[in-house]
Amino acid sequence: MLRSLVGSEMCIRDRLQTFKTDQWSRVGFQGKDPSTDLRGLGMFGLMVLAKLCVDLPEQCQEICKAELPFAITALNLLHHIENALRENPSLSNQLFQRGALNEEGTVAVFSRVLGVVMADFDLFYTNARADMVAGGMLPELVRMNFNQICKDYFSRTSGFLTSVAV
Repeated sequence: MLRSLVGSEMCIRDRLQTFKTDQWSRVGFQGKDPSTDLRGLGMFGLMVLAKLCVDLPEQCQEICKAELPFAITALNLLHHIENALRENPSLSNQLFQRGALNEEGTVAVFSRVLGVVMADFDLFYTNARADMVAGGMLPELVRMNFNQICKDYFSRTSGFLTSVAV
């Protein structure tokens, strides 16, 4: 599965040398072993990420060029989306209004939501970063506030998530 992510030619042009390699950092994983970044999402997170890369390759390529590392940012946002759906069953019901989905359908829904959220979050993060820097924070320290920026983003976006109708 991880190899298929690289196979999408999203950010890595070279053939994957070995499973544990520095090449993973080019798609935004934090270290040589990408499995450590999957956190509690496991294979599901990886499947959503791979689906996003296949369905929206241009958007993913643009995000790879942005300030935040693509894979770890996507996985963190996916974790927040999952929590928002757990905490708000009516939101979950709206996204999955067609009833019980199979694994492929669930991955497709989460991939679509993640794509919309990533585009919106990129703008939110850029504005939050500008505000923090204008307030005197060193630009290189803004990333250390990523979790708080995520919390701020998701605290204002439960309505936004409902508008991502599937």
